[in-house]
Amino acid sequence: MIAFLSFLAGKFLFDREDPGARILLITMITAEPRNHTLILHVMEPRVDMVVARKFREGLTAYLKDKPQRIVLDLKETEYFDSSALGALVAFMKDVKGYGGQLVLCNLSRSLLTLLKLSKLDLLFEISEDLEKSIV
Repeated sequence: MIAFLSFLAGKFLFDREDPGARILLITMITAEPRNHTLILHVMEPRVDMVVARKFREGLTAYLKDKPQRIVLDLKETEYFDSSALGALVAFMKDVKGYGGQLVLCNLSRSLLTLLKLSKLDLLFEISEDLEKSIV
């Protein structure tokens, strides 16, 4: 049996049949359609190997309707590790695979530095302003 719990700003999923189960954050990403753009707000402050798979699955879930323009708002995110970068690159390939466009915006200084050091800033469209990213 699965029960839904509310805690702070997020919703959590808890499996009662497995007493050793961890509580999982299921609102890691929230969506906001605006004009011809789908804005995905990442609410997770740290995306690392612990949550990278859920991060990737969460992003991919929004591709069912094949939005033409996706803005990934990373305002709340301070840290990515290599598994998070891998998930981000895979997501970008999926979006470009059907002819969509992905824009990263509101990157923290540390995320922008990480993208520059890994040369991924050359691969992604990056914007400092959410409003200017919306078509």
